[in-house]
Amino acid sequence: EVFCGNLSEAGFPSLFFDVITVLDVLYYMADPRAALAEMSRILKPDGLVAVEIPGLQYRLLRDRGPICWLLDRKWSRMSPASWHLYYFSPRTITLLLRKCGFRVMKFIPAQASVGRTGLLRGLNDLHFLLGRFLCKAAGGYSIAAKELYLAVKAR
Repeated sequence: EVFCGNLSEAGFPSLFFDVITVLDVLYYMADPRAALAEMSRILKPDGLVAVEIPGLQYRLLRDRGPICWLLDRKWSRMSPASWHLYYFSPRTITLLLRKCGFRVMKFIPAQASVGRTGLLRGLNDLHFLLGRFLCKAAGGYSIAAKELYLAVKAR
């Protein structure tokens, strides 16, 4: 059964789910804090939420300047007309999850889907490997295209 609408309107009972995935959607929500609070309500104790967001540092590096020029032949891809309502840093997403009753267990840098082939695909893959290496070397600081946060419902 598919429900089309806001999570709070779906009417799920409390403690209903073991796992909830929020992949590439949280930053489009009008009130991400209310949505995460609702997820906490409908998750079972020790339930898991997986939240994937764009990497903010990656966007700032990739979407303007010389790297953007090399890959897209534009100096900037950033636009004030973006559909994104929020941009989360690792610190702000962790704080938001904590305020909504979650404890981040793991952070995983992830690669964005790529519609490129040949040399551009190879450069993207190389960039991702370099980003993962730098993330580990910097103690979790990420320049990955996507960031996946696995958080458990705190008791």
